[in-house]
Order: sequence, then structure tokens, then C-alpha cells
Amino acid sequence: MADKPTALPPVAQETRLRLEALIDPAKFQLLCDALLSGEYGYDIRPRGVSARGTVRGQPDSWGYDVKGRLCAFAYGINADWQSKIGDDLDATRKLAADGFAPAVFVFCTNRHVDAAVERRLQQQVRTAYGWELQIIGQGEISVALDTRWQDLRKRFLGVRIERHNWSSLIEACRAQRSAALPRYQGKYDPSLYVQRDVERVVELWYRQSVDSIAQSKTPQQLLCLVDQAGAGKSNLLLHLAN
Repeated sequence: MADKPTALPPVAQETRLRLEALIDPAKFQLLCDALLSGEYGYDIRPRGVSARGTVRGQPDSWGYDVKGRLCAFAYGINADWQSKIGDDLDATRKLAADGFAPAVFVFCTNRHVDAAVERRLQQQVRTAYGWELQIIGQGEISVALDTRWQDLRKRFLGVRIERHNWSSLIEACRAQRSAALPRYQGKYDPSLYVQRDVERVVELWYRQSVDSIAQSKTPQQLLCLVDQAGAGKSNLLLHLAN
């Protein structure tokens, strides 16, 4: 008796379900363009998207891969993504008369891509068009969103961030700072603030942590300030936030 497939963790399952449920082609294109740039290093020109959706008659995006090869990018959010990729290939080939001759055709879909189907299509495209075909499906997109790009997952799919990258951490800190400062309006006057010796301790801790990160070492991630009431702990934090 064959083993049952291992169930996905709840958040990973949520990512795939929300990705598959996307019905806005422009939103899916923006998600993919951001992911392709960050994860795969493509230099993308999103010429085929506008405020009203995608633009007919041209590749959704075009740009260059890390080898400097010209690429055409197309996107599909329907279950019948194989028909969509055929239509996009034909539309891109018609642009050859205008001098657009890509070496790579990249197709992104929010649906599952069977490995055997992918290999067959890659062979067909190589034979019929002379292009390298790269298909990035639901699996690859979900894994990237669930690991290194949870900020994109939060922005486009509304799935909470469990592990921050640098950009999402900065945004979270900015939001926390903006929410905290108004709570103390009237209780804290920056013009009356007096520098304290403890600020040198905070500065040293911060610099050592930055240096550790630069050297790929695990930094000391927590600094605990303990003092008696009225010593100025809250004022210090508000001063740093400002």
C-alpha cells in the first residue's frame, strides 16, 4: 500500500491556497516580478502591466537574466495554464519583426506544474522557437515565499510573517516605532532630554551586532536595561525611537 503524501504545514498550505486563489493578473505579475528579481536575479522591465491590468499584444514583462540574455516573461493564473503559455509564445514570436528576439522565455503560474509536462514543453519550445523555456510554478513560488521572501507573502497574499528578512524587519520596526511614539505624546519632550551614560552601552552593543552580522556571525540579539523607577528607561527608548 502506497504511503500517503505528507501534509503541508498549515502556513505553507495557506500560502499555496491563497496563491492559487489569486484572480487579479496584474497583482500576480507584480508578485512574480518582485520574486524573480529578488530570488533569481532577473533585471525586469514590467512593460506589460498597467493600472487596469495586463496589456495585450506584448510580453507581460521583459528583461535580462544573470547571464545577460534577453528574456520574455509571461504569467498565467488559470487552471488551463498550458493553453495560456501557447498563446503567449505565439504572441512573443510575432514581435520578432520589431527586433524583439529573446533567448529565454519565462512563464510563471500559480498552478501546480507536473515535471513530465514541463520537460515536454521545454523540448517543444526549443524545437519550435529556439528558445529556452523556464516554467516557475506554484511549488517554486510558494517555497520562496515561505522562506526568504515572507515580506512579499505578507504584501501580496496577506499571510503573516514568521521569519523576517532585512526589509520586512525594518518595516516592522518602523510600524512599531510609529505606533509607540504617539502613546507618550505630552509625557516626553525631546528638547528636555539629557544624554545618559547608558547610551554608550547601547551604541556599543549595536555596533558589535552590526559587525557580527557583516562577518556572518550570530550577534548578541538582546540587550536588557534594568534600573529603578524614574531612572529614565522609557525616555531613553523614546529618544532612540525619535
